[in-house]
Amino acid sequence: FGISLSATVFPYVWTYTPLGGGDPIEGASLHSIGVTLNAACEFVSAALLGMLSDRFGRKPFLILAITGQVLDFTFAALATQDRDDYVLSIDNGHTWLFSARIIAGLC
Repeated sequence: FGISLSATVFPYVWTYTPLGGGDPIEGASLHSIGVTLNAACEFVSAALLGMLSDRFGRKPFLILAITGQVLDFTFAALATQDRDDYVLSIDNGHTWLFSARIIAGLC
């Protein structure tokens, strides 16, 4: 469900990071790198999280997964710099987005 919501927005978000520079093709390329990082981290952590959830229960790990998605979407909102009048914005948005995709993948 989260992927279907973000799939239409994230290429736009990546386009308006400092590394994307407003170019839609560059933004789509950065988005594909972010998706690859997320999938690789999910692949690495899935077995460990599954084992831990069998031992400690599902609820703590569902909360962990939701927290990872919230962090991912929050960094995406703050990293976009398509206008100059945002109250909250972070510099080097692409770095934060790559980090957020890795954290979301590990959660």
